Amino acid sequence: MVMDDSSWIMANKVLETMNYELSSINHELSILPKTMNYHP
Repeated sequence: MVMDDSSWIMANKVLETMNYELSSINHELSILPKTMNYHP
């Protein structure tokens, strides 16, 4: 499967966006226990 430059750029943008969303979800999950006054 050969991809031209625009396909690579598009795929790269999608991956960057997914990566950004995953890291923000990860951040929300990490602060969630604090906001809920979670006691282990």
